[in-house]
Amino acid sequence: MLKTVLTVTYYLLYAISFLVFIRAIASFFGSARFSKYYEILVRLTEPFLSPLRNLISWLTKGRPMMFDFSFIALYIIIMILQRIIMTIQAGL
Repeated sequence: MLKTVLTVTYYLLYAISFLVFIRAIASFFGSARFSKYYEILVRLTEPFLSPLRNLISWLTKGRPMMFDFSFIALYIIIMILQRIIMTIQAGL
């Protein structure tokens, strides 16, 4: 049972990282921002990115940054969580 939950969680994290990657790439194309598919990407990924943006803004004391590091931070967090899940599964 635990192995199944860990596997599903692992693949959900993979799906989130894939969506974040697609959103990051799509943000470079100006016309993509007006697409309904981009709107869906924003709705799916923003709940994960918004808290990280707030944390980064708090850490930088509200100074504006040239680059949005929340994408990178989320990707790193997901990679760490996936590594933890793989380690737990290897011990089962």
